[in-house]
Amino acid sequence: TNEIASHGTPVIAITEESCADLFDFNSGYIELCFNYPSASEVKARIKAVRARATIQSEPMIVHGDLTIDVSSFAVSLNGRNIELTYKEYELLKLFASNPGRVFRREDILNRIWGDDYFGGTRTVDVHVRRLRSKLDDVSHNVIETMWRVGYRFSVPESPTARSFDDEAKEFVLRSAKEQDVRFIRLWFTDILGSVKGFAITIDELEHVLNTGASFDGAVIDSLARSDEVDTVAVPDPTTWQILPWRPSQDAVASMFCDLSTPDRQPLPTDGRHILRTVMRRARKLGYNFYVAPELEFYYADDSDEYYKSANDRTSMNSGVDYQDANMSARFNRASRYFDQTSPDLGGAELRREVVLALEKMGIPVKHSHHEVGQGQHEIDLRHTNALTMADSVVTYRVVVKEIAARMGGHATFMPQPFSDRPGSGMHTNMSLFSGDDNAFFSADEDEFHLSEVGKKFIAGLVTHAPEITAITNQWVNSYKRLVQGSEAPIFASWTAGNMNDLIRVPAFRPGQEASMRVEYRAPDAACNPYLAFTALLAAGLEGVENDYPLSTPITDTNFAGSHTLPRLPSSLQEAVAIADKSELLRKSLGDRAVDSFCRNKYLEWDEFNRTVTDFETNRYLDVL
Repeated sequence: TNEIASHGTPVIAITEESCADLFDFNSGYIELCFNYPSASEVKARIKAVRARATIQSEPMIVHGDLTIDVSSFAVSLNGRNIELTYKEYELLKLFASNPGRVFRREDILNRIWGDDYFGGTRTVDVHVRRLRSKLDDVSHNVIETMWRVGYRFSVPESPTARSFDDEAKEFVLRSAKEQDVRFIRLWFTDILGSVKGFAITIDELEHVLNTGASFDGAVIDSLARSDEVDTVAVPDPTTWQILPWRPSQDAVASMFCDLSTPDRQPLPTDGRHILRTVMRRARKLGYNFYVAPELEFYYADDSDEYYKSANDRTSMNSGVDYQDANMSARFNRASRYFDQTSPDLGGAELRREVVLALEKMGIPVKHSHHEVGQGQHEIDLRHTNALTMADSVVTYRVVVKEIAARMGGHATFMPQPFSDRPGSGMHTNMSLFSGDDNAFFSADEDEFHLSEVGKKFIAGLVTHAPEITAITNQWVNSYKRLVQGSEAPIFASWTAGNMNDLIRVPAFRPGQEASMRVEYRAPDAACNPYLAFTALLAAGLEGVENDYPLSTPITDTNFAGSHTLPRLPSSLQEAVAIADKSELLRKSLGDRAVDSFCRNKYLEWDEFNRTVTDFETNRYLDVL
C-alpha cells in the first residue's frame, strides 16, 4: 500500500485502528477506513483524494465558506476575517490542503513545531481545540478526532445562522462545565502592563460573555488615576484557559478582556486595542508581525540577603503536588550560565513546573535554562503573532510568580534587582511574514541575507530607538541595567554578533529561511508587552514605509567609534521627556495613552527624587 501510494496512486485501505501506524501518510494518497465503510463513505474518500491533488499548489484554498489566502496569510469564514496565531494558521493550512487525510498527532507536531520541539502531543490538542473554536466547529464536523490516531479535515458545510461569537461562547460554556470550573478571572492590564482583573462565578459566565462586565476603569491609568470611569470588560473567548496551579475541583479559569466605554467604543488606553490597531496597519502593507521574546528573571528565597525582610512569607497550599518545597533554599547556589549541575536543582525544578504549566495553558516553550546570574533563569517562548504573544507574556509572568510562591520562594522580573549580578532583559525576536514567506530573508549572497524590507525595518528601529526606550524600559530601575560594561545596549546600533548592540541579526542557517529575524535587546520583561510590541512594530514600519537608509553595522573593528552613534536615554527622566514629544508614539499609541503613560512616569520620577536611598545614607551619613 505504501509503495503504491508513493507513486501517486490513491489507495483506500480498510483496516483496524491498531494498524494505523503501519501506513505512511507522507505521500498524501492514503485514506484509512476503520471497519467496513458505506458506499457514501467510499465516495467521500475518493472525492477527498481528488480534491487534494488539485489544491495543494493553489494560492487560494477554498472549502465552502472557508477561504485561506496563502499569498496574504488571510483566513475568512462566511466573509468574516478570522485572526489566527501563526501555529493555528499553519495547522489549518495543513489540514485544508489535505482534506480527508488522517494526520497522526506526532506527524502534526513534527510538521508544525519541528522535530526539535520538546513539548508533547498535548500541544497539538490544545491548538486544535482553539482552532475549532475560531472556526465555529463546536461539533467537530470540520476537524474530526480520529480516536487514538489523530485528526482529519472534512469539507465544512455552509454555516448556520449562528455567529462566530455564539460558537466561541458556547465552547467556553461547554469547557467550563466539563472542567468543573467555578471561578473565572477576567484579566486586563493597566497602562503600565500590570495584570488587573476581577473574578466572576460560573453562574455569571454566560451573562458576562454576552454583555461584558462593568468596573471602575480609572485603574487603567495606574498611579495617574483620578475620578471613577465606567468601563466595560468584554471577555475574549479565544483566550479561555484553565489555571493549572489551582485545584482541579472547583477549578479556576481566566480570559483576557478587551476594554470599552459603556457605548462599546474601544478604550483608548487598552493595550490590546492599541496593539491590534498597529497590527492592522502592518496587514494593510501585506505583513503579519511575529515576535518571540526571551524572558529573564530571578528566583530567590528567604536565605538570600535581598529577601531577608520577606522571610515571613509562607508557601500556600494550591492543591497541586509540588514536591519538596524546601528546595527553595537551594535557588541561589553556585549555578551559572547553562549549568545543569545539582546545585541548580531547586531552580531547575521550578523551571520545569513553569514550562509544564505554560504548556497546559497552550503557550509553547522553545528553551529554558539557567542564566548568567546566581539564581537567574530564562524561558523562551515560541514565536507567534504579537497580540497572542503579549497575552502570553502577561500569563508567563503570573505563572512564574505563582509557582515560585507555592514552592516557598520569590520570583522577580525587576530589570536590575542586584548590584553585583547581571540584569534581566526581554530580548525580543521579530519578523514580518508575507503569506508563507519571511519578508526579512533574501537569497542574495550578502553576509546577513537581509532583504530590503528587513534593512528598512532595522533602520526604523535604530532611528526611533531613543523615542521608544521609555516604553520598552519603563522603570527607574530599568536604567541601572542599560549601562556600560553589561551585555545591555547603550547605543542605537546594530550588528551580527556583538552582544552589546541594540539590534542583532542572528546568523543565517541554510534551510532555515523562515527563522530569519531581528533581535531587539533593550526591553526588559517588566515592560507593558502590548505597548512595547506596538512601539517596536511602529518604529520598524516607519522605516519600511519611508525607505529609511540603514547605517553601517558595528563590528569588532569599528566599535571604538561608537561614541559617534546616538545614545539611548540614560535615565527614566530623559527617556520620558523624549517619549512625550514623540510623533511616532502619539501616532501609534494615541495621545490619550501617551499622556497617561507619561503622567505615571513623571510621578514615579518625582517620588524617586524625593526618596533617600541606601547609597546616600551609607556614603554620606557619617562623613557629612
